[in-house]
Amino acid sequence: SSVAAPTLSLLPPSSEELKTTKATLVCVAQTAVGFADFSWTSNGSPVSDGVFTSTAKQQSDKNFGLSSFLTIKPSEWMDDRVFSCKVSVGSKHSEKSVNGVTVVTQKPPVLTVSKGGTATLDCNLGTVTDSGARWYKQVPGGVPQYQLPVRCCLASPKETKSDGKSEVSVDRRF
Repeated sequence: SSVAAPTLSLLPPSSEELKTTKATLVCVAQTAVGFADFSWTSNGSPVSDGVFTSTAKQQSDKNFGLSSFLTIKPSEWMDDRVFSCKVSVGSKHSEKSVNGVTVVTQKPPVLTVSKGGTATLDCNLGTVTDSGARWYKQVPGGVPQYQLPVRCCLASPKETKSDGKSEVSVDRRF
């Protein structure tokens, strides 16, 4: 049987990181097998410096999660470059790109919650060009795990619109 193309998400650096000397892009892949090849580009040119790729971790759904991290200077992000991550499994591949103008703001920047506790995060993704965003949870030392899609412009819980912007409130237990 043939292996499906990986499912891929590309997460931009946080606004907090962009205030420091280093910023990290995270490419998260879900595959049916425990291996994949990652490649990065900046404005179409291959990038190999500042790349770290995790080992595969099997998820509860029996798929495997892998992440590749690209560390850049915040000035590279502010130059409005296009960063792309391509993930290949055999002859199948997926590719995602993110533009340097997308900034993720999360308040508080880091939050630790005890099991059974409640957390409230205020996140702003700026402009999302594909009408949707994906929510990930990452525990220290772990691979980011997909949790929840958030779509703009579709019926969503507690959605409000004003001035051409969408705000979506979601109540979800993880």
